[in-house]
Amino acid sequence: DSQRKKIEAEAAAIRDKGQSAVAIAVDVTDAEQVDNLVANTVMEFGALDIIVNNAGRWGRSHLAEETPLDEWRQVVDQNLTGVFIPCMAAGRQMIKQQSGKIINISSVVFWIDEIKTTSNLFNKIEREKLDIVIASRFLQKSQIKDLINLALNSVRCPVIV
Repeated sequence: DSQRKKIEAEAAAIRDKGQSAVAIAVDVTDAEQVDNLVANTVMEFGALDIIVNNAGRWGRSHLAEETPLDEWRQVVDQNLTGVFIPCMAAGRQMIKQQSGKIINISSVVFWIDEIKTTSNLFNKIEREKLDIVIASRFLQKSQIKDLINLALNSVRCPVIV
């Protein structure tokens, strides 16, 4: 609920400056919520031009053999499924409108020794592979000649800001 209030305040601040903004809180691991987000965005603005996947979480520091399975599943669900679902939903819309940009923000985990936990390293590597798979599938399904203006990029973040 506090997150919802924060995004509503940000949207209000943007509107106060004369720009358009809508605040929609979404669980990125819930496909129905993400589909509704895309539909509401298209209804409000006429198209979905860009999506930035930046949701993610760190697991606790565990050795591989000590990592609790429920924690592993939560980290994988948030960091991988939570990227894949928005890419699918946005990708369907962008293919339909024949344009759009998908940007996936990668993790700092790979560069910071003290947080090299098993689940975090796995997610970092798999998230970058996921970008490649999604991009190739969109292009294959969509006939590359028809999708001159669709891009999928991963931004690596080597430092904590």
